[in-house]
Amino acid sequence: MKKTMSKVALLLSAALLLTACASKDAKKTEAQNTNPEKVDWLEAPSLKDAYAGIFEHIGVAINEKEFKDPESMDGVIRHFNSITMENEFKPQFMFNWQQPNTNGTFTSSKGVTIKVPTNVPDFSRMDSLLKFAQLYDIQLRGHVLVWHSQTEKSFFRENFKANGALVDAETMDAREEWYIKTVLEHVANWEAKFNKNKRIIYAWDVVNEAVSDSANASAWLRTDSDWYAIFKNSDFIINAFRYANKYAPADVQLAYNDYNCTMSGKTAGILKIIDGVKATASDDFLPGRINIIGMQSHVQSATPAATSFDVAIRQFLAKEVDVQITELDVAGLTAATDKVGKYRYNELFKTFKKYEKIDGAYGISGVTIWGLNDERSWISKGGTQTPLLFTKDNEGYKTKAAFFGALEAASAE
Repeated sequence: MKKTMSKVALLLSAALLLTACASKDAKKTEAQNTNPEKVDWLEAPSLKDAYAGIFEHIGVAINEKEFKDPESMDGVIRHFNSITMENEFKPQFMFNWQQPNTNGTFTSSKGVTIKVPTNVPDFSRMDSLLKFAQLYDIQLRGHVLVWHSQTEKSFFRENFKANGALVDAETMDAREEWYIKTVLEHVANWEAKFNKNKRIIYAWDVVNEAVSDSANASAWLRTDSDWYAIFKNSDFIINAFRYANKYAPADVQLAYNDYNCTMSGKTAGILKIIDGVKATASDDFLPGRINIIGMQSHVQSATPAATSFDVAIRQFLAKEVDVQITELDVAGLTAATDKVGKYRYNELFKTFKKYEKIDGAYGISGVTIWGLNDERSWISKGGTQTPLLFTKDNEGYKTKAAFFGALEAASAE
């Protein structure tokens, strides 16, 4: 005969359960009262929802491991609607550390025929990440096509040999077009075949960090690169936007991306790039296009001043391009200065919000945080600095005061 629990036992059991739950909630509340801004990131308000209608994209930079980690992605899709791969789309990774062969040929738009590899780029990693983005229904910023760093030395040298002599400008120009064409057409074909032609990569950093840190009116280009060693001028920058415009779908946004954009000399150099690309827009042969200036925004806890962002952003918008904050983090913070981080993120997001895009006007279309948690940030050295919005411990990802600084700016007047 099946025994049934008495009414008293049922009541006692329910009381014990309620007591246990209350105790658990009390401990949780006590912990939050000790540090009310350090909560599980899945229980915090959604950052992307807070900025819906203000910025089209609220993004974060992650690596391949994080992209394929369900715990990390639970928080990513809660708080962000855009991802930048930290490294995986850079030329060095697309070459996959392989020695390029010279088994293929390519004829450029200018009629120059060159030998090109058939074993690079290696799209296996990219295709895997496109599939994950599709799975999570999240978009990507492409970073980056043309950059002096994290690009194989062999790309610039005769016979694609790392110890070869630098090729001439005509050959390098053709190689630049070949690489940009190969990457952009591969992505567009993947989207057409597997994603009903809907964009997963909505924007590309076409050129990254080509303006000198000490830029002035007469000398504004970075000279410590193989790109400059071959061209001696800005042709490789302007032509990159010509080629990107030719091979990217028209709805993919094309960006120039750099750091220290609030420095007056660098601002002026970037304005020269905008003017140079826009001067080609009416070219019947090979028109260029530039849609976005990416301001990386690796800042310190007190500098540059928010007003410096105002000055630079207004100059860029006046050139009829949008702005994206592409790599935001705050150096010089520690756990002891978390409240300083809250203030800093709050003032920066308030500044960015002043330039939100509205119909028929140029503005800031997105803000991307450069990293998911302090412990793995490129500037934190294992957590000795706390530059980001989240921290991670044995219990998982937690918000910080800095997170609430960014969040509260969304509703501030």
